Amino acid sequence: MFNKKVQQWVHLALEDEDLTNYNIEVHGKTNKDDGYMGNVTFVTVSGENKDGKTKILDLVIKSSKESDTFRKQVPLKDAFEKEIFIYDVVQTVFNNFQREIGIDKPVEVAPHCYATQATGTSEVLILENLKPKGYQLWDRKTPMDFDHTKLVLETFGKWHALSLAVKTQKPDIFEKLTRNTRNTFSEFLSKAKVTDFIWEKFDESREHLIFAHELEALKKLDFNREDVDYIINGLFFEDPKYHVFLHGDCWTNNFLFQYNKNSTKPLDMRLIDWQMSGLGSPVLDLSYFFYCCCWNDVDENLEEWLQIYYDSLTNQLKELGSDPEEVFSFNTLMRHWRRFSRYGVIIGSFILRFSLCEEDDAPDFAEAAEQEFALKHEALSDLKIEIHGRTNKDEGYFGNITFITVSGKTKTGTIKVLDLVIKSSQENKKFRKQVPIKEAFENEVFVYNEIISQFEEFQKRKGIKKPVTVTPYCYAAQATGTNEALILENLKPKGYQLWNRKVAMTFDHVRIVLEAYGKWHALSLALKTQQPEVFEKLARKAKNMFSEFILKAKLIDHIWEKFNKSKERLVSTNESADLKKLQFSKEDVEYVLSGLFSEEPTYQVFVHGDAWTNNFLFKLEENTPTSVCIIDWQFSSLGSPIIDISNFLYCCCPTEDYEDLEELLQIYHKGLTEQLRELGSNSEEVFPFNILMSHWRKFSRFGLIFSSFILRFSLCEADDAPDFAEAAERGEDFLNNFYFAVRDEDAYFKRVKHNLLHYARHV
Repeated sequence: MFNKKVQQWVHLALEDEDLTNYNIEVHGKTNKDDGYMGNVTFVTVSGENKDGKTKILDLVIKSSKESDTFRKQVPLKDAFEKEIFIYDVVQTVFNNFQREIGIDKPVEVAPHCYATQATGTSEVLILENLKPKGYQLWDRKTPMDFDHTKLVLETFGKWHALSLAVKTQKPDIFEKLTRNTRNTFSEFLSKAKVTDFIWEKFDESREHLIFAHELEALKKLDFNREDVDYIINGLFFEDPKYHVFLHGDCWTNNFLFQYNKNSTKPLDMRLIDWQMSGLGSPVLDLSYFFYCCCWNDVDENLEEWLQIYYDSLTNQLKELGSDPEEVFSFNTLMRHWRRFSRYGVIIGSFILRFSLCEEDDAPDFAEAAEQEFALKHEALSDLKIEIHGRTNKDEGYFGNITFITVSGKTKTGTIKVLDLVIKSSQENKKFRKQVPIKEAFENEVFVYNEIISQFEEFQKRKGIKKPVTVTPYCYAAQATGTNEALILENLKPKGYQLWNRKVAMTFDHVRIVLEAYGKWHALSLALKTQQPEVFEKLARKAKNMFSEFILKAKLIDHIWEKFNKSKERLVSTNESADLKKLQFSKEDVEYVLSGLFSEEPTYQVFVHGDAWTNNFLFKLEENTPTSVCIIDWQFSSLGSPIIDISNFLYCCCPTEDYEDLEELLQIYHKGLTEQLRELGSNSEEVFPFNILMSHWRKFSRFGLIFSSFILRFSLCEADDAPDFAEAAERGEDFLNNFYFAVRDEDAYFKRVKHNLLHYARHV
């Protein structure tokens, strides 16, 4: 997807190119099973050269994952810096060396690199996209045939020859190149704590596959856990005389093959993904490749295969002016095979799981990292994570919602299952500039991590045996950089479900929500009166996110327009007396949606702030709700309790059925009173019913005005609901999102009309 960062990277790539007046077209990204450590974006740039002729560049932009949690788990920065080092330094030295000795066409084993950059937590390489030239990946699930295997071996021969020639002819230069070179692959396995898993899979495979008549061969595979650790770490340091710059990650997805049209025989190939490059014996690359990519007859014809590699290496060394017998003889190669090939055997049992998995089953490392930080207090081992899906666009507008089930073993060995909801922020940069996404998520994190925690601690000190619970349990919440996420309990397996947003709630649903709000608001009022310094500390951190969002998104004009048009269409002349009470100017609407929150600070509570239908989960027994959970606290702020109550009644309820407003407010106040009493406060002192009624007359206009806006979302079809992030990516103005169709306009205007009349008759 196109964004400003991609544009900046393209500009970086074009600094040395003769190209002006260029256009950028983004084609898409690779699948998660094609690249695990970074994001790969395909771009075509077309423009004019200095002669006015059209010039086209096909680019691949390879950028690092930004997830802070993932970057802490693996040496991602080091891996990208290693690949940048290979392109910017090693290959440059090798190319200069070849030119110095008169080779006009240097060995090409990798795509052309236009630019690289590593700053902070952002690393990127801009490479030539070879697909338009007929290069493509081999099917990772299928072992390579003879022609492809031969071409890979010949390419490795040429690449390794460059190291051996420079090392023997320019030892000072080679020593300088290798002085600070680290083994990124070993560092990755060590930091990611993968060694135990590799050992487990190898041992499991060995025991499962070796038959009785192969017992003699089995003795050669008798590696213990310490052996495996040495093979994937210490083996790299052996026999440094023959060290070369390895590719280091020789699985199928890192080879691009070029074909003639209608031919399956490869003409050429390129090695991609050099992040795991390091120093070591050439056999580390060869054995990795053989045991991860090739047919089982490799061992039967091993010497023939190695001869193909060695012939290529020999020819290249001779062209470079080195003697193969002195630099790396065939006998040395065979000896190295016997010593170093165990590396490929061990790694093969690990890598083949990636090669043979289905795309849908391939892991997303960054996403999994974000999931696992939720479990740090759960003490679970042997985790299995199953992803069930996501919400529709009409169910969550500012974030991505993913449902997962995690199963694992507790310390006692029993199986524990957690059903989770991962709510993560939209990463789209354009969308984040249009609305305060970061601030909204930080606000919800503040509610769960600080407000709810303080409320729970307060109730614990008061000896409350059954604390108020109106939200899902939060396992973890964090906000770092452009990555904000909350991991919550998924209540659906416990029987909780959303109400149909298109239908006004029944009395039983209305009653249980009002009681829940009463209990929630009581916590603020009790804490404020009994521990004012604690409440004040929380209040100082609170933001009015609702108002910030409305103002930054420039929604005042739109909301006023919708309210005014609805009022003019619906209120008939014989209701002119009621109409007079509904004379709100645009300035009035702006104050109601922003300034009204700060009035009457004595009675302010932490309001939910977003009381529309999709933010209530009901547990049903025989179709009757027995409890409710309130979700989505991004717009929580300080304000009168009526901010929540009027928002809820006018957005979710059939107000034509509730002419007796006092009955509804009594339900709310009874829940508030009982909770205050349990907390040791007196509602008559803290928030008496007559104050509640006066607040209705003063603050209920908030719910009335906002409902004319929200009811459009409640009543639209799923297909018509806006996708904010997608619209931002297309370059659309944010306000355009709100001009969507409501197919059943009669239902919309009926709900709005009853709200207008209800408000007019109760103020």
